[in-house]
Amino acid sequence: MSTEKSQVDTEKKTNWNKDVSKATTQHEITCKGRQIKYEATVSQILLDSPKDEKVKNCAKMGYTAYLEKNQELRNKPLMFCYNGGPGSASLWLHLGALGPYRIDNLDKTSVANKTSSNLIVNEHTLLDEFDLVFVDPIGTGFSTTKDKESESHFYADMADAHSFAQFIHRFLDQGNHWSRSIYLCGESYGGYRSAFLCKNLIADYGIFPRGLFLVAPYLFYGSIEEIPEHVVARANFMCSFAVTAWYHSRSSLNKSADSAEEAYSQAKEFFFGSYLQKIALMRFSRCSKQVQETTAKMIGISLDVLLEEDDAFNVRSFSKHLLRNETRYPGRLDSRFTMSFPVEYVPKYRDPSLTVLECRMTQLTNCYFRNSLKVTESEPYKHFGKSIASHWKSENFSNSSESALSESLKENPEMKIYATSGYYDLAVSTAGVSFDLDHLQVPEECRKNIVHERFEAGHMMYVEAAILGEMVESAKNHFRLRS
Repeated sequence: MSTEKSQVDTEKKTNWNKDVSKATTQHEITCKGRQIKYEATVSQILLDSPKDEKVKNCAKMGYTAYLEKNQELRNKPLMFCYNGGPGSASLWLHLGALGPYRIDNLDKTSVANKTSSNLIVNEHTLLDEFDLVFVDPIGTGFSTTKDKESESHFYADMADAHSFAQFIHRFLDQGNHWSRSIYLCGESYGGYRSAFLCKNLIADYGIFPRGLFLVAPYLFYGSIEEIPEHVVARANFMCSFAVTAWYHSRSSLNKSADSAEEAYSQAKEFFFGSYLQKIALMRFSRCSKQVQETTAKMIGISLDVLLEEDDAFNVRSFSKHLLRNETRYPGRLDSRFTMSFPVEYVPKYRDPSLTVLECRMTQLTNCYFRNSLKVTESEPYKHFGKSIASHWKSENFSNSSESALSESLKENPEMKIYATSGYYDLAVSTAGVSFDLDHLQVPEECRKNIVHERFEAGHMMYVEAAILGEMVESAKNHFRLRS
């Protein structure tokens, strides 16, 4: 019996290198009056361990590539796109924002009206200006490892960035794409990944990205992680709490602000003024009565609650108490969405915005891969690797991602950054994105290449078609790729 098992294991290892799935289909869409013919390929690329150079071909990173068929346009810039998590596949940017097709009716109004979702031609796709490659991290999509043991080689900050750099190098090499300009697009944790990925591409492979498209990017640990001693992160999130409270008519800002932008500006003036000056020196409970009361009124939370939780007050606390008298709580990824709970019992947190959007995305994503892209892979497309986050090893060196991105900009001063964020995002605060980009240690001439735009939206601001169109056009203009 042991001999038979040994033979089976040997066969699996032998076939592993050869058994790389691939599905290629031909397509044509009309976008903004222009006909686009493209080839779609869903496949995998073999990767070596990013931690041990002796361990070869231990993983397969899956991707979906859309490449121009028109010979005259075959040298378009190439953009690699990925989501965050850690543990998320690229379906959000792929079928929510930038691919040739997108899933419609994911905006708040459509969801509230229970409008059904369908796959439609994406009039805002980047495919008219870029060839696109949507990459799924190991453990998501169709990306997998040779064995369980190999997973540990990839589930860590630095290893993740190295594996993406290796993938991009091999993709360029296998397809002979070396003459292309390279761009990166990352959402959420994908922003943190991009900081290290840029550095790895330059240092290890001599690949210099021309631009970064950062969507609601988690960038630097110290300004986004909710830890009592991270006072800047607390001020950043307080601005988001105030705009959320304003939206739900719970803030003192409702008397003075007529828009989310006005509410944000007024909140930032206070929280980066009197509030931050005080909590940088003392606990919230020891601040002046004026600072305490202004904070409570601006974010719509009882002062008694704030004093009781003191410096431990965070997103979960805010969500729990803001609409408690209505037995509802706001979402983390989009605080305009709400979900009901019994007032005497707060259940294990479920994000109302993600709960609604995820169920629509996953079913239609699998339909798209099977029916339109003709994928015959036996396993379903894994939209999220649930065990990845619990096994993830985060180095969290102080400002290490800031240093990596700053160094990359110095070595590659022509690289441009276009970043977006949403006022109602309680996962990555819009004030945090501004703070991080403003504090990059780069020469002044590099700063003209950095643009940050805020939208009246949540984390996935692109689910609203008008916002998607605006951000895509802004990105193309910033990268000087006008239609």
